[in-house]
Amino acid sequence: MVSLTYLCTLIELSNDKFQKNFAQIHRFEEQLWAHLGVTTQDPFGTKKGDRGEWEDKDARRERKRREGLQRQQEIAKAKAGVGENNYGDHVQD
Repeated sequence: MVSLTYLCTLIELSNDKFQKNFAQIHRFEEQLWAHLGVTTQDPFGTKKGDRGEWEDKDARRERKRREGLQRQQEIAKAKAGVGENNYGDHVQD
């Protein structure tokens, strides 16, 4: 067994090492984003609406629903137009 003092010393040393590693990772990320020319704080992009403004969760859900319904209507129109002649009768293959 080890003494409580020794265990506390090991914990302090490991915490210091974690803090130093975290700071080093942060510096690396900053240099990487600067090298890549990323100027935003969020290098992976932010959630944006149609016009580029911030879009909250409910607004995004509503926009996605609207876009999905529009896509469904376009697909339905395309399917309705395929295989019909000018009189609305189906063309035999």
